[in-house]
Amino acid sequence: MAETGSLPEEARQAAARGNEAALLAWLESGGQVNATRGVRDVSGVSVLMTAAGHGHERLVELLLRHGAEI
Repeated sequence: MAETGSLPEEARQAAARGNEAALLAWLESGGQVNATRGVRDVSGVSVLMTAAGHGHERLVELLLRHGAEI
């Protein structure tokens, strides 16, 4: 399993909005592609789950290319 960390709110929002440039900048600055955070009463929600849940297919592909775990 790849290393995980805490998903910052800015990265979560970028994934939710489909903002590829912002999410790529976060990854390139050391953001962990498998970072997670809690959402309401669910823990372990990843940036990949967030992008997929909002229907951002290109962003999902970008995250997978960067090693996101399914």
